[in-house]
Amino acid sequence: MTKRFEIKLVRLLRLAGLVVMLSGLAQAEDNTAESRQGLAASEIRRIPAADISMLEFKPPENIRGEIRLRTDVDVDDIKIEIKKNLYNLSSGERAARILESITVQTEVVREVLRIGITTPRDAEWEGSQIGVTVAFEILLPPGRIFRGDSEFFDFDLTGPLREVQIHGTYGGIQVTGVTEAADLRTEYGALSLAGAQGRIQINNHFGVTTLKDLTGFSEPLQVRSERGQLDFTKIEGAVDIRVDDAPVNISDWTVTGGNSRITSRNSPVDLDIARWQGANVMIRTDNSDVTVVTHEGFSAVVQSSISRTGGGSIRTRGLPLKITQIDRYSLEGVAGEGGGLLDIAIDDRGDIMLRGPYPRVTKDEGDSI
Repeated sequence: MTKRFEIKLVRLLRLAGLVVMLSGLAQAEDNTAESRQGLAASEIRRIPAADISMLEFKPPENIRGEIRLRTDVDVDDIKIEIKKNLYNLSSGERAARILESITVQTEVVREVLRIGITTPRDAEWEGSQIGVTVAFEILLPPGRIFRGDSEFFDFDLTGPLREVQIHGTYGGIQVTGVTEAADLRTEYGALSLAGAQGRIQINNHFGVTTLKDLTGFSEPLQVRSERGQLDFTKIEGAVDIRVDDAPVNISDWTVTGGNSRITSRNSPVDLDIARWQGANVMIRTDNSDVTVVTHEGFSAVVQSSISRTGGGSIRTRGLPLKITQIDRYSLEGVAGEGGGLLDIAIDDRGDIMLRGPYPRVTKDEGDSI
């Protein structure tokens, strides 16, 4: 167990009372209207948006919650609906005291709207069965920058936003619509990004990462993961992916000019290249299989190799190649006119499968070397 993981685990255990939020919510829904009123407090704030270009949010570590942000071209103000919730608490006086101890600040400093939360140190809900959350519903004009930094908050943002930067730990991140840059990081939460372009950096240590409809990269799409899972659909551009034990699945990939690199230690790599526009793609794994599916118009120099000591095979199916080099451990050839390079190498143990668009004329599973 790493030191970083131990620290995060201690923090998580301190908030054991907050982890029961969902079960507490179900109980709260069964309470009387009077009880519900005593366990929640809400307010709405409106802030002129004309001079605000960025929103910043950084809550304390002893509270969880969510931010749900939407944009609308027809609004002139930033509308913030704030709701503080308590669960598993029946005492009206104690509930009121806890709610009053949680304050939300909204401050504009040099075109930046700062949203903050203040909570007591060693708050009385920590380590108890009391659940405390703060939820934000934000509506604002499009084209702003959002920056968030939180351990226990979930983020659900729908743009278009110019830039989004979210650094989280346990919360989930879901972002749709980014025009210039996205920097999304979490350690244990699910991460989703759709409809984005520009400079994109993704870092998800242990959660599932889903990317869809990403295009127009100003530099290769950068993704890092240790033990999560990567599922990408409709990606256009170069990628820089490095994983340890996180399976990589990319479907409907348009490979444009530039250099792409995918590195995996122990996880399979499955690529479906829908369109190939003259590029260089390098794939390296230690102990995992690689499958590449190509379609009509694929044209590249193909280089593939496996370890001489670890075991494995190289197979093709439906992919016409003009063979230039072949033996038990390597296969090289030219597909089409040879525009670009597809370079695959397995350092220890694993199989390589190269699939093309054409049906086979034999009943064999594929050509093997």
